[in-house]
Amino acid sequence: MLKNDEFLEYATDIIKILTDDDKFVYNSTKEYYSKMKSTFINYMKNGFYIPFLYVGLLWFTQNLLVSTIITVKLYPANHYYWFGDAYSYTNIPKQYTFVKQFVRMTDTGHLVSFLYLMDRSYLQLAHNVHFFITVGYWTGRAIGSQDEDLLLEKPNSGIIQWYETAWSSVSHGLPYALFLRELILSDECYSFDLHTLWVSYRWNYLWLTMVYLPWRFYTGDVVYSILHLNNGYEKPAKFFLFLHLVTLVSNITGYLVTHIVCA
Repeated sequence: MLKNDEFLEYATDIIKILTDDDKFVYNSTKEYYSKMKSTFINYMKNGFYIPFLYVGLLWFTQNLLVSTIITVKLYPANHYYWFGDAYSYTNIPKQYTFVKQFVRMTDTGHLVSFLYLMDRSYLQLAHNVHFFITVGYWTGRAIGSQDEDLLLEKPNSGIIQWYETAWSSVSHGLPYALFLRELILSDECYSFDLHTLWVSYRWNYLWLTMVYLPWRFYTGDVVYSILHLNNGYEKPAKFFLFLHLVTLVSNITGYLVTHIVCA
């Protein structure tokens, strides 16, 4: 039988063990929930809420094109808002790196999409621009080109790259598919001719001379890795000429689709 002193010592040891276990459980639980909170916040910053918002927009607007145009633009806006400091461009202060979301050719696609929502006469241009963006992007991917930002991203920035790549794939395909759908389902027969071809080339060159080249010369950012001149001029020059052909094919495609639909 235990003496009083031994009993008190034994009881004290038991209480200490239980208290230590409680502290361990508390600290472990606190650490677990802290990690869960941090992970949740990072997922929200990466835009994991956007697909749910897309469903809400579909329900609210009852318009597939409007919902898609808004959502596709929302991702880069969200991305550069939260992760603008993950990039570094010459002569651009950190607080202004979000401007990059307006520099890429893809961003002119967002612009022409909104123009079409305001004025249906922009359908031919929207079709040709999105065709150009889609074919140019996937051809570039096929020959090893990447968005330069994927190469510039700093480690441990919190960016979930597989999700970023998935959104990039969606935004370089889905908009064109929807504008092709608009062309096919339209009650009006749209004309694709030399004028629409000229307008499409003019749009591309306006982006090149008014947006891309000034940005590149001022910041040193090539935007697309295929346009690097490190390995000579031949590959960028060939790709540049290829894109002229893509614009021509976009107009021919629009011409053929409208003639089939309107026949």
